[in-house]
Amino acid sequence: MSDPILYSTNPYFAIEVAKRYRKNTFHAWVSDVFSSNQQSGHAPSSGIAASSDPMTIYHQLFKAVDTEDSHDTKIKSYKRTFSRLADIWHDDGSISKEDRDEIKGQCKIQTYKMWRPLLYVIPRSTIIPSERLTLVPPSKRAGSGREYIISDLKDHEFNIIELPRLN
Repeated sequence: MSDPILYSTNPYFAIEVAKRYRKNTFHAWVSDVFSSNQQSGHAPSSGIAASSDPMTIYHQLFKAVDTEDSHDTKIKSYKRTFSRLADIWHDDGSISKEDRDEIKGQCKIQTYKMWRPLLYVIPRSTIIPSERLTLVPPSKRAGSGREYIISDLKDHEFNIIELPRLN
């Protein structure tokens, strides 16, 4: 039986973008577990790679924001992703040129607070009846563990938690 909760770690900026430009619709890569390191070695979820593990991502972002690490690979990756998405959304007509420029401009600002990590805690029961939980194909996963995507998560379908430093 699957766990009743799904987890995803995302930067605060993702919430701003979803609320301001995406009609409260979120895109989230999710996991059955918060920490794959805390699973027994034979559990399928123990195969989730660090780059997809919610706790590892949370810890990395927290540390990068806390130390204002301008070379952090995760923050750089988020900046590239949001800049690329802004172009896609503008090209498909879902956001204006001004909104695209605003998102891209925010990605260039040298601030760290907007990249602080937030944990999404998603009750599986709100997603499964609508069949919106998509299994990521093995070839696109970072490890052998299962990863999922919810491309149209609504703000009322999950809780957001901001944790202290995780050691």
